[in-house]
Amino acid sequence: MMITRPAVHVLLIAVITTALAGCKHGAELTRTDLDVPAHATNGTETEGAFNGISMVTPATGQLVIPAKYRSALDFSEGLSAVDDQGRWGYIDRHGRWVVRPQFLAASSFSEGLAVVKLDEGDKGMAYIDATGSVVLKPSMPVIWNFSQGLAAFRTAAGRWGFMDMRGRPEIPARLDSVTPFEADNRAVVQMGESGFEGWGVIDKKGRFVVPPVNDKIGRLGEGLRYVRDHLNVVRFVDSDGHAVIKGEWSDAKQFSEGLCPVEADGKWGAIDRHGQWVIPARYEELEPFSQGRAAFRTTLEGNQRWGFVDTRGTEIISPTFSADLRPGPFNEGLARVAAEAKDGPLAGYIGLDGTFVIPPKFQLMEYAAEGTYKQHMAAVPVVVGQDTRWGFLAR
Repeated sequence: MMITRPAVHVLLIAVITTALAGCKHGAELTRTDLDVPAHATNGTETEGAFNGISMVTPATGQLVIPAKYRSALDFSEGLSAVDDQGRWGYIDRHGRWVVRPQFLAASSFSEGLAVVKLDEGDKGMAYIDATGSVVLKPSMPVIWNFSQGLAAFRTAAGRWGFMDMRGRPEIPARLDSVTPFEADNRAVVQMGESGFEGWGVIDKKGRFVVPPVNDKIGRLGEGLRYVRDHLNVVRFVDSDGHAVIKGEWSDAKQFSEGLCPVEADGKWGAIDRHGQWVIPARYEELEPFSQGRAAFRTTLEGNQRWGFVDTRGTEIISPTFSADLRPGPFNEGLARVAAEAKDGPLAGYIGLDGTFVIPPKFQLMEYAAEGTYKQHMAAVPVVVGQDTRWGFLAR
């Protein structure tokens, strides 16, 4: 069962997160009762199997911050935004309040600031510092987190631009849609030109380094972006817009660890920076690599399953995980996956060898927190009575 978050949190995600996954240009950016299966008891190290999937359960994965919040975001810059009875505030890694719950919505911290919604109507969005003090209150109705010193904003007329950290427009509001600036000081944006509304790439002065005539532009990965124009010409470009790799692919994600997932003839494989196939196009889907592993999706006996392949194309973790949850990337040696259970799939965490380190016992949800271990902590949903509450695991 997929559970959605409260409406105010939907507002948060739609308005002030910096995630790329929802961008129209296609950037690849997404039930527990805490009863552990009998063969895997908290606090001990036992071995067993969960629907055919091996599991080792050491004394790890304990809730170090109780599941008492209506919603929660992953930790960023030492703080996590949490919803306490309809008001958002910020806690530290010990669960102590640093900024008391007082906001209608809140984002994670980025570059020392976070976006919050105040009790002041449509124009009640502001930037706060880590003490909770309002340091900037732009007049724009929609604002995003800062990234590379600039933050996207949307005017009442629906046009997008970027402002500096003093709230001054740096790039005029003339864009149809935007994504945050990335590490190369470039942003993917949409703008109608010459009768064609397409995607391009701008620098921090608003100048196009890739003209806005493309159907799709992917996220930055190791200095390259995937571009497909309206003539279906496909290429990877560098930060100055120069074509570095060309090929006959229909889709792609982003480079990581020297490889990039690409689609050809309806199947996914991976190429290197020379455009050569390293992993043949044989999967229904392939995710970017992390810690030497990439999740792949395939169909076995009529059921879709996820497994993991290494950078040489060897399937090192068999495809046994439920397709109801897209596996999270490996981080700090753990990845979030789903396993089938009696009442439906549950989420847990596997190690690099595919063995469950934290057993599958958490709900599958649409939520902003990635559920990825960061600084040895991860936000997870837990059933408390008839409600779902959020707490934090520690490894």
